[in-house]
Amino acid sequence: RGPSFLWGILPSALFPDIVIRPKPVVINARAGLVWDVLLDFDRYGEWNPFHRKVDIVEEDGVGGTVVSVRMTVEMGPLLGTLVSTEKICYVDSNRYIFMYSAAHPSALRMVWLEPVAVDRTVFHSYDMIGGYPALFSRGHIVGVVHRGFTAQHEALRARVHALASMEGGKAG
Repeated sequence: RGPSFLWGILPSALFPDIVIRPKPVVINARAGLVWDVLLDFDRYGEWNPFHRKVDIVEEDGVGGTVVSVRMTVEMGPLLGTLVSTEKICYVDSNRYIFMYSAAHPSALRMVWLEPVAVDRTVFHSYDMIGGYPALFSRGHIVGVVHRGFTAQHEALRARVHALASMEGGKAG
């Protein structure tokens, strides 16, 4: 197998993956409205306490599809503000799945919506940090990230509920 095989498995063996999975939240609105809020990057600063700002930094030349974003993340008083460029890996608007990763290939975030009724949606998220970044992310950072994404879940629910009530109910 050679040295490249060892180099490929060594980081995972030394630094096992970290998985961060906040509790899903139920949002009393149709999935389409929740999806619209999730993909409205320009307005993240209005409602999201964790991702304070999201700038589109690259779009493809054909359909204007967003390819990468720069996220400003509030990591608390000890760690301060982190700015990270993330590559959008997958978007499925029919099944409400959105996935992106950091510049290094060992960090991945996936969010998805589970429509459970016409006016009720469950928001899920899953984060994985692997390889050498996992070494630096254990302990305090995992707690900060988990609290940040939990706050994001709650803020998303509040934002969507406010928008739904302004539009005259749960439709949107």
